[in-house]
Amino acid sequence: VASSPAAVSQLDRAAATAAGRADGSRFRIMFTGIADTADYEMVVATLGGQCVQSWAECTHLVTDKIRRTIKFLSALAAGKHIMSTKWLDASLKSGAFAPETRYILKDTAAEKLYGFSLKDSIARAAAARPFAGLSVYATPNTKPSPDNLAEMLEAAGAKKPSAADTVVVIASPDDRDLCASLGAAGWPLHSTEFVLAGLLRQHLDLAEHLLPADDRPAIKSENVGNPATAATAGSPPQALSSTTPAPSQRRRRGAHG
Repeated sequence: VASSPAAVSQLDRAAATAAGRADGSRFRIMFTGIADTADYEMVVATLGGQCVQSWAECTHLVTDKIRRTIKFLSALAAGKHIMSTKWLDASLKSGAFAPETRYILKDTAAEKLYGFSLKDSIARAAAARPFAGLSVYATPNTKPSPDNLAEMLEAAGAKKPSAADTVVVIASPDDRDLCASLGAAGWPLHSTEFVLAGLLRQHLDLAEHLLPADDRPAIKSENVGNPATAATAGSPPQALSSTTPAPSQRRRRGAHG
C-alpha cells in the first residue's frame, strides 16, 4: 500500500528528530548568570543533550553576557564553546543543536570594558593555553578565594607544577604581614586581577597587575632567601595545588621573566 505524501513527510520529520536527539547526546550544557534556566534545560533535554554543573564535564557554556564568574572563566580557559542563549532558541526551532559558529556569545560592551575580544580569547584557549604548567600560590584572604582561584587555574592547565619553571604569588593586601615577608624575600606579588583578567583575555604577562609597594610593606625577615618559611607562622603561602612544591623549591620570576 502506497503511503500518502503527508505520511511520508511526517515519517521523515520523525526520523530527523530521532537522528537529532541521538546526535545531541554529545552536548553537555552548563549555564551561568541566568536566573531561570528551566525552559532552556527543557530545550536541552528535548534535543537529547544533558545539563551539567562542572566546567570539566561541559562541552558548551550558555549565558546571556560576559561574566567573570568561576564557571565562565573556567569554561573559557578550558577551551569550551561559549554560547549565547540564542543558540538554544535556534536549536529548538531546527530540532537539533545548531552549528556553534553563528551563535558564539557577543557582548560588545563588556569586551570594550575589559579590553579584549572574546572570539580571540576562545581561539587562544583552543590553540595554546598560556597558563599551562604555571605554579601559582595565593595568600589566604584573596578574593576570589584560593580555592576558587585554584579551580579556574586548573581549568587553564595550571595543574602540572612538576613541569613548571615559573611561580606566581597572588596576594591580598589584607594579608599584610605575609605580603611583607614574601616581598622581603624577593617575591613579586600580583593581585587577583592577574588571574581574572589573564583568563578573560587568555593572556599571560608577568609585568601586569603587580601590587603597588604600599601594599607590600618592607619588614625585616630572617628568611629572606626562603619564601616557604617567610610567613609569620612559619608556613608557606597557600599552594593552589596540593602537590605543588613550596615556592622556595621553584625558580622565582621577576616582573619581566
